[in-house]
Amino acid sequence: MPQDPPLQADVGVSPLGSSDRLRVHSFVHTSRYLPRAATWQSVSTSRYQRLMRLDYLAGLFEYDTAVSRELLTSLRGQRDVGERTRSVFAHILAARKVWIERLRDGGRSETLVWPTPSWDECEVLIDDNDRAYKSAIGGMSDLDLDELVAYQNSKGETFVSRRVDILMHVLLHGSYHRGQVAQSVRRSGGEPTSTDYIFYLRE
Repeated sequence: MPQDPPLQADVGVSPLGSSDRLRVHSFVHTSRYLPRAATWQSVSTSRYQRLMRLDYLAGLFEYDTAVSRELLTSLRGQRDVGERTRSVFAHILAARKVWIERLRDGGRSETLVWPTPSWDECEVLIDDNDRAYKSAIGGMSDLDLDELVAYQNSKGETFVSRRVDILMHVLLHGSYHRGQVAQSVRRSGGEPTSTDYIFYLRE
């Protein structure tokens, strides 16, 4: 069976020494961006950082916060927001808080993942989450993203995940549920606000 060629340094970029190279296991093993033959190979730090740089990740969280605020403003202006819609939106914010507590404390969060806050309480939660994630990400380096974090889920079960995978989950989780909110608003006869990432970048 033909095998993918080994990873090579980019043209015009000097190969890094062994002390500057990073061994990546779970990321390489599951990544769609790297060839399967790269499993357990040494991947250059510069190449890894281009796949998910810390500053790019920080920008994604700025986007996530911005669209959460826009969505809150939109929902406040809707004439008829069902309880399910409000619940899903609050769940996005609560889950964001749960995960930063797991990242920060390494234990089990006591935050309810399906709370019933007021719109004002949602606004406070958005601001609190924004500060917490900015502080956490601001204290990391690119290499910290690959560190493993042990945490407990709501059932008390213990899992271990990389920081970058947890952070990406938070972003994707929010995107998924914002789609549900938009669908619900449209079914109620309203016009959902656009939360597409590319539209955010154009502003």
